[in-house]
Amino acid sequence: MNKTVKELMHKGLITCLPGASLGQVAALLAQYHVHALIVAETADKPLGIISDFDLLAGEWLSVDNESLER
Repeated sequence: MNKTVKELMHKGLITCLPGASLGQVAALLAQYHVHALIVAETADKPLGIISDFDLLAGEWLSVDNESLER
């Protein structure tokens, strides 16, 4: 495989606020066709990462009505 990270990456940061609901995170992941978001209060100060695996691992899908709609 001769591709580089630069060729596959999304340009810019796709972020969510730390207070976002898990349903909102699921919607953003689907909207942007990505598997993770940077969690940040401001663009220059990332706090962490949340991924689709984190959502599934937390088993929130079975109890969150907003996520069930997704």
